[in-house]
Amino acid sequence: MPQDPLHLASISKRPFAYFLLCAGLFVATVTAALLYGVSRPQTPVIEEQERLAVDQCWRSSQDSTQSRPSRRFQEDACREMEAQFRSKFRHGR
Repeated sequence: MPQDPLHLASISKRPFAYFLLCAGLFVATVTAALLYGVSRPQTPVIEEQERLAVDQCWRSSQDSTQSRPSRRFQEDACREMEAQFRSKFRHGR
């Protein structure tokens, strides 16, 4: 007895539907994690930790054993960290 061609087509589409479901769940999980990270309260402890990270960046950028281009790249990264810190906490040093 021959198989119904529509039945075979629906079977071959199931793996793709499963893949789409898994991809959707992955995207939803990553989005939820990012939203949680962005929306968590910014306590004075977190602010101090981030300030220390910026300070450490500036100290590392002054390392004389690094090449000049390396130090310049690090200084650019430190400036960006500093700008993000100021934006996040609405003040500077």
